[in-house]
Amino acid sequence: MQKNKLFYKYYDIIFSKKDYKKETDYILNSWYKYNQKDPISILDFGCGTGSHTLTFADRGFEILGYDINENMIKIANSKRTFSSEVKFIFQDILDADIEKSFDIIYSYFFVINYITDITTLEAIFKKFHSILNHNGTFLFDIVNGEATCKYQPKIKEVNSEYKNILINGFLYPKFNSRLNSAEYHYDLTVIDNNKKIKVDYFMNQVYWSPSVLIPLLTKCGFKSIKVFKHLTDIEGGGSDDYKISLLCVK
Repeated sequence: MQKNKLFYKYYDIIFSKKDYKKETDYILNSWYKYNQKDPISILDFGCGTGSHTLTFADRGFEILGYDINENMIKIANSKRTFSSEVKFIFQDILDADIEKSFDIIYSYFFVINYITDITTLEAIFKKFHSILNHNGTFLFDIVNGEATCKYQPKIKEVNSEYKNILINGFLYPKFNSRLNSAEYHYDLTVIDNNKKIKVDYFMNQVYWSPSVLIPLLTKCGFKSIKVFKHLTDIEGGGSDDYKISLLCVK
C-alpha cells in the first residue's frame, strides 16, 4: 500500500506534460455548441488530484470534484492556493446525495475505462442524466474498444523531472483480448533529493466501445450522443481511433 501512496505523491510530476487547459477548453467549447449562456455549475467525475477541476475554478466556474481515491483528494485540496468556488469530495458518486443540478458533467483522462462493470456504468450514466440541467452536457474520453484489438496497448517509457525530483521507468500493459481489457503496472524509480525510491502501481482498464456505450447512454435518457476523434470536432469511433471523446446532451 505504501508504494501506491508514493505513486499518488508523484502523480502530478509523472503527468506534468498533460495539457489540462486544452482539455478544459475543449469541454467548454463543446458546451457552447448547444448553449449560448455560460455554464454555471460543473461536476468533475474522477477528479484525481484536481488539475482539471482547479483549471475550471481558476477561470471563475463553480465546480465540484468527486473521486473514490482519498489520497488523490488530499492532494487536490492541498493545491487550492486561491479562493474559488471549488469543492473536492472523497466518495463513490453512486453513494452521493447530490441535491443540486449541473450544466456540465465531465470525466476526462479515461476515467470511464476504469469502471469495469457494465451494471455500475449504467447506474452512473443514469445518475448523471438525473442531475444534469436541460441541455446539459456529459463529456468523457475513453480508450476505444473498437481499436484496441488492432492497436493493443504498448509498453510506455516514463520520464519526468521537477526541481530535485527525477522519475524514470516504464508502464507495462498485460492485454486480455478475450475481455478487451488490460492490467497495467507502473514500474518506476524516483530520485527525490538524491534519495532513490522504488514505486510500483497497478491498475485495470476495460476498453468500452461506442457500440456498447451509445445504446447504454440512450437507455439512460441522453437525447444526443456524438463520438469524435480525441479532443477534436472530427467524427470518430472506428478501429483506427485509439482515443475518442464522447459528447452527450440531456
